[in-house]
Amino acid sequence: DRSHDHYDTCSINGPTILDPTTSTFYPIGPTRPKYFIERIRPYPRKWENFTMAKIKEVTFKHGPPGPIMCNVVHNARALVFSAGGYTGNFFHEINEGFLPLFITIRSMSLSDQDVVLVITEARDWWIRKYVDLLGVFSKHPIVTVNNNTGLHCFSSATVGLVSHGFMRIDPSLMPNPTTLAHFHGLLDKAYGQAQRPLAPESTGRPKLVLVVRTGGVGRVMLNQAQVYTMAEEIGFEVTVFEPNPSVPLREAYRLMSRSHVMVGVHGAAMTHLLFLRPGSVFIQVVPIGTDPIAELCFGHRYGYLVLVLLLGFLPPPLRLCLSSTQAFLFHGNDNSRYVAPT
Repeated sequence: DRSHDHYDTCSINGPTILDPTTSTFYPIGPTRPKYFIERIRPYPRKWENFTMAKIKEVTFKHGPPGPIMCNVVHNARALVFSAGGYTGNFFHEINEGFLPLFITIRSMSLSDQDVVLVITEARDWWIRKYVDLLGVFSKHPIVTVNNNTGLHCFSSATVGLVSHGFMRIDPSLMPNPTTLAHFHGLLDKAYGQAQRPLAPESTGRPKLVLVVRTGGVGRVMLNQAQVYTMAEEIGFEVTVFEPNPSVPLREAYRLMSRSHVMVGVHGAAMTHLLFLRPGSVFIQVVPIGTDPIAELCFGHRYGYLVLVLLLGFLPPPLRLCLSSTQAFLFHGNDNSRYVAPT
């Protein structure tokens, strides 16, 4: 199926064998065609040629060329996807990875986690980071194509993940009603159920998480200290959260799911809003010039991400806008305030 803007998929609906040394699937059933070849790059960012050129191809081909000797037999369907592309950025790991994986498995109507995840370009740190989440998608051990030389046999195979767009699940495209709330439930299954019971509130005040960015990356709150102080004066118990690779996702989930408000400047870290519990408040500060991308990733126009997830319905969003004229009145003729957003 090459009819979609975001992704391609290809399936063999019968026994197949994977040669991981060439990333090639061969049908091995009695009715296999005499000749065919298809190639898929299993990463749902099809429109972006320079990114897709770096994604390893998976091939479907007539054959196999020699005797069939399976080193490992899986009595389940293989689902193949890439952990390449923009992996390393939390937003993209969700948007091009786990959200499409969730949509694809739900679309296939697979029950009891009966699918084998076959992952190309999966680095060791990525597997360690997401081991808990991978475990709720499949009851089977994952298969990594990298450095794997044994032949794997499957009952069938699908290569590629279905995407509905940026941070979006379109219920009308699903066989059963499914929304981001269901995806949140899966995250809670991975990271929330093993948590200890809630301890008594230390202050009785509502909890606010201030998501910060440091290291000269741009898009930061220059008055972060004042924001922190003001939030405390208003009555919040404030926690500063600076995402980095050393913070386990279970700890991040624990912090976010116990908070009432999340505040931060637009960036990949705002993807942690998926960890917020229903009824929470999400405040995204959108710098001048970043409105289109902020709207695309976390806004209301492409999937009502925040409103569906946190409220369960679609009221019009509350938007507080600061025009460039107002910014000039605040900052005067200080050109350093108007550098291109990064």
